[in-house]
Amino acid sequence: MYDTLMQMGRWFGYRQQYEDLCRVWMPKDAASWYAHIAEATEELQMELKRMSQANATPEQFGLAVRSHPSALMVTAKNKMGSGTKHVMIGLSNNFVETARLSASKEVIEDNILARDRFLAKLNCNGFGQETATKVSSGLLLQKVPCEFVDTFLREFSNHPESVLTATKPIRDYIAKRHDNEMNKWDVLIVSLQKGAEAEVLNCDGWSIIPVNRSVGVDALASGVLAIGGSKARLASRGIERSGLSKTQIASAESRYLKEKNLAPDALPNFPDRIYRAERERPLFILFNIRIKIDDLSIEDASIVPDVPVVGWGISFPVSGMPDERVEYILNTTKLREMFGEDDTDEDMSNDEI
Repeated sequence: MYDTLMQMGRWFGYRQQYEDLCRVWMPKDAASWYAHIAEATEELQMELKRMSQANATPEQFGLAVRSHPSALMVTAKNKMGSGTKHVMIGLSNNFVETARLSASKEVIEDNILARDRFLAKLNCNGFGQETATKVSSGLLLQKVPCEFVDTFLREFSNHPESVLTATKPIRDYIAKRHDNEMNKWDVLIVSLQKGAEAEVLNCDGWSIIPVNRSVGVDALASGVLAIGGSKARLASRGIERSGLSKTQIASAESRYLKEKNLAPDALPNFPDRIYRAERERPLFILFNIRIKIDDLSIEDASIVPDVPVVGWGISFPVSGMPDERVEYILNTTKLREMFGEDDTDEDMSNDEI
């Protein structure tokens, strides 16, 4: 939980001039959790600054804390009110991606068929590869009708542990905005640059080079392709620039440098959220993923998919409609499996608990 990890952060690094005495050892999972929380906290601080500049209240502004795709909750379930049975996520100005996929052969094949139908439909309606713009991340199509994306999401088999990519609540959110904000989409077909040993997929006129991603071995044994392991990240940094003009990109980066009090010629690692804020159309990203595991034993090699699996991501722009939370319903048993038992305050006595 975010709040528990942030409390633990007080154990080190907060007393100036004692940094040379601090040494911290932690698992890679925990290091990635702290990195995620740092990014979520920074985003919330930026939102608070914008709210202050607009002289608005939290009720008027609609603040949100970025959720973690698999492993972390913002706080304990018993402190979240309705969170005991529902997870409420704001999709406005948010990015979701399938960081956890099914390792089932049947599901993988079904999703490949959904991909093939999606690409064929694009091709038959004037959105073939020859009309796409080559960008650093792959092939970009612009102003694609919403129905194409919605049909793919309807046919895609999401893994139940990939909570934030459950397709029904996402499709409901899109449907409410279909006639205005989300009538047209940018579509990015992710493809690597062609190399001497590149594996090329040929799908209904499309030539695509899959990306390579590693997965967690422990999760794979239970039938889950946990992309990126504990980082739970599929997309590469900067992918949400796709579809933006040079002017929009420059505006986003200039605003970020100003927010961080950096020199105009500084070259930091710009977070994708700054590009998302510039988006006029949502961005649908289609991935073909070659699964890689470096430390897998020979006897376990058979459980690694031998074909590229299909995943996706969506960058949702800021919505002009009232900021509502999308409801992801989880039963109590599933919540307990994913996040453990309710938290209790450590400073309370047994009698008080």
